[in-house]
Amino acid sequence: MTSTHLVHCGTARVAVHGFDADVKDLLDACRPWFTATTCPRRPPPGAWTVHLDPDPRGHAVSSRTGATVHLDPGHRTLHIPPPSPPAGNRPHIRLLRAVIRRQLAARGEVFLPAALVTVHGRGLALLGPTHTGKTSTLLSVLHHHRSHSQFVANDDSSLHLRFGQVLGRGYPRAVEVRHETLPHLGSAAEPLAAAAQPDGPDGALCLHPHDVATALGAGIAAATPLAALIVLGTISTQPTLTRLAPAEAAEVLTAHAEDADPYETWLTPHLPAPRARRTQLARLARAVPIWHLAQPLHALPRSADLLAHLAAHPGGPQ
Repeated sequence: MTSTHLVHCGTARVAVHGFDADVKDLLDACRPWFTATTCPRRPPPGAWTVHLDPDPRGHAVSSRTGATVHLDPGHRTLHIPPPSPPAGNRPHIRLLRAVIRRQLAARGEVFLPAALVTVHGRGLALLGPTHTGKTSTLLSVLHHHRSHSQFVANDDSSLHLRFGQVLGRGYPRAVEVRHETLPHLGSAAEPLAAAAQPDGPDGALCLHPHDVATALGAGIAAATPLAALIVLGTISTQPTLTRLAPAEAAEVLTAHAEDADPYETWLTPHLPAPRARRTQLARLARAVPIWHLAQPLHALPRSADLLAHLAAHPGGPQ
């Protein structure tokens, strides 16, 4: 039998139609970031629908999902073949993610290549260029504070300012851990390596977020109220935290803000995804404390403790 479900993420929504088993597997892989309800009738007016369809309609587009996608803009439908090995439902997750993120960008969410973790219910966003240790720091916090922490996102987040509070949101995406960082993760390295998928990219362990949380004994969450944003940098001595002034913080956010969906650009005429404006970024910089953490990777446990303390006191030591 076939069914239609309406997928929700914040204020974004997209319908998914297909055989029950295919739809269930896809929705299970997207939880908790995307939730879904059954559509007893047609999708709501204006909603896009993704059909897991062996007989697609519309015209083929140049998709980077890894599968053939057909677009019928007049009916707001996207057609993609049902999941099959070896890619499974990865192309379908990417397509859903693109449609949802574009809707959220149009409603003012700011997208950053940041990791997100909660400690004692307070969110921390970890931002920085490649090789500054975002993933390693995230994993270290989850490992050393496992009973009080939750995985939200790795290297792929959005921030939304509402009523003076910043909400950090994650998305379903695999976690890649470089082999050279494993020695710095101490006793967390072995369970992570054991949980890695066999078809990961060369030079990295590839894990589903749920496998990361299970391996480290931590929880998992879709979103979190943000207590602080931490910009990572490298240093050879002990970890050091420095609070950034709002003007400097705004410049940092401006330098790191990214497109909501840089891949499925064929959607742009139908689902525009505007980049964050400088005024948005300045408001974020005023609404949440932003810190710089200079750290050597060999001191990740010390960094994890500093960040756990910062989650409890985001404005600085009391």
